[in-house]
Amino acid sequence: MAIGSSNIIEGKIELGSADYAYKYSDGFFYGSAFQYSHGLAKQSLAMAIASFNRTFDNEYYWGESNNLKQFFKTCDFYDFLPNEDFNERPESNSFGVGIARKKILIDTTRYTILGIGLRGGRYTSEWSGNFNIGTSGNHQGFEIAANKVFDHIKRYVERFGVSGNVILWAAGYSRAAAVTNLVGGRIDQYLSRGEQPFEGITLEPYKCFFYTFEAPQGASIENVKAQPFTNIFNIINKNDIVTYSAPTAMGFARYGVDLHLPVKGSVDKEEYEKIAKDVHKRFDKISKKELRKHIPNFMAESLITSPKKKLLEPMSVSAFLEKFFFDISNFAGKREGSQETFEAIQKALNLLIYPMENKIPNLERVFKKTIEMSINDFVEYIINEDIDDAIKDLRKNFIESLYKEGVTAGKIEESKQYVDKIFKFFTDFSKEYPEDFNIMRLNIISVIATHDSALTYAYLEALPDNYFKI
Repeated sequence: MAIGSSNIIEGKIELGSADYAYKYSDGFFYGSAFQYSHGLAKQSLAMAIASFNRTFDNEYYWGESNNLKQFFKTCDFYDFLPNEDFNERPESNSFGVGIARKKILIDTTRYTILGIGLRGGRYTSEWSGNFNIGTSGNHQGFEIAANKVFDHIKRYVERFGVSGNVILWAAGYSRAAAVTNLVGGRIDQYLSRGEQPFEGITLEPYKCFFYTFEAPQGASIENVKAQPFTNIFNIINKNDIVTYSAPTAMGFARYGVDLHLPVKGSVDKEEYEKIAKDVHKRFDKISKKELRKHIPNFMAESLITSPKKKLLEPMSVSAFLEKFFFDISNFAGKREGSQETFEAIQKALNLLIYPMENKIPNLERVFKKTIEMSINDFVEYIINEDIDDAIKDLRKNFIESLYKEGVTAGKIEESKQYVDKIFKFFTDFSKEYPEDFNIMRLNIISVIATHDSALTYAYLEALPDNYFKI
């Protein structure tokens, strides 16, 4: 096999209505993993997006890892191997991961790079695993997935006889970002004790590169306090609702260094407007969905507040989300008291996301339809302070949206006991924190829209290489 070089390789990922152009170079691995590299961050996000399932509606699942396979091939990696979960129907605790390798020479030292792409999109039933927070330690659902990644790395090393000095490169978006974060934290803990996590290969912390994008919080705060290294970089949009879950108030955090994308109010107004204009331009080039035409506030640049109750002080979207998740955590009784609600969410999702007539229900579409059907009544209910009717209307529209998505009457009936528990929780929360609930209802479309891989990609493309000064 040819030894790598710092030459630039260009490629493109086609995913749904979006095209992601990327540039790869071995040169990004010549430096230390402790130093943030914007070029490697963009390259890592490309790998994370290539790791999404290729389609939403594949009855047979075989070939869902083909985008990742092609990504590695373009970048001159070889011996691609996805785990079994990548080519089987996703379930609550399944998790897709694919690995490939290439050899490079840095000065006089030979390395094998193990590229590890973790599936963070289009994973259907794995949604329910996101709500498996457990009662102690790391987030249980993400920990189960991290175990699968560890097992697959061991399997890969053994199968291909990988040995000697290894550069580890792992990246993930959303759910996969949380899992990448846990994998990186665990490997660092091994290395800090002078132990090697995988038999037959030699890892050094300064050659283990972990990049995550819009990561939920999956690590126990207590575990994060003992974090030994800074080779994990988390790119975070503070207006993205996903990054606040699982909540800090329930004892969750992230390993590594959080790097915040510029949002309105976090940087100088003139600087933000310049960046936002470039982000819009690049987003339109990447995505053919024309999302901005349907959601003018798609970057969640401002809060829509109640026409009857104005906030005492202006509040940014990120400040509201921090407050919302703090309040909902306290109301739920922190981690221990929230188990019943989280279990109901898991059981409902397990019932509602399953193949039907060669099609898998898309809950993202269900939620969006529910909000679209309810938005006009939301304002009226808020003005009249009628929370009970608002929740009833939301539940009715949710059930109707399930029917429209093709979920069978039997499955809907079977899930109603869990759906009712979920809506009861939010009814009670809304009565305790009416302003939180009202503001969230009015802004839910934009804060959900912000969790978009094309938006994160546009941000990274728009920012200069030296934007994050760390």
